[in-house]
Parts: sequence; C-alpha cells; structure tokens
Amino acid sequence: MRFNLIGLVRIFSAKALAMYSEGLEYMQSRGCKCRLIISHDISEEDYAEIKRGYAIKKQITDELLNSITREIIGSRRNVCF
Repeated sequence: MRFNLIGLVRIFSAKALAMYSEGLEYMQSRGCKCRLIISHDISEEDYAEIKRGYAIKKQITDELLNSITREIIGSRRNVCF
C-alpha cells in the first residue's frame, strides 16, 4: 500500500531548512511528499545565499551544456560520409 505524507512546515531561515534537510531527504527516498511554505520575509544573509545558489546552478548548467556540446561536436568529426 502506498501513501503520501503531506506536511506543513514554516521555515524562518536557511539554517533551519538545513537542519530539516536530512529528514526531508529520508522522506523523499520513501516516496513521501512534503510541502514547505517559506516566509517571504528573509534575512539579507539568506537572500545572498539564495542568489549564490542560483549562480552556482547556472555555472553547473553552463558547464554541463558546454561539455555535452563538445562531445556532440567531437563525435560528428569522426563520422565519414
């Protein structure tokens, strides 16, 4: 029997969310669902960390796309017509 656990948690800071992360990862690995409602009032520190996270995400995405593009271009060079 499968079920979904839906919880309501209000997080006030990134540090609090980090404390919950292990439990959330465990829940996710078991197929549970959890909805987080996060306050729109955040500290400058949290805002800076969010911006930093998006910058890291963009960097990783760009590097991955560049790697895939180089691999595709490289494989086309080895094709004979």
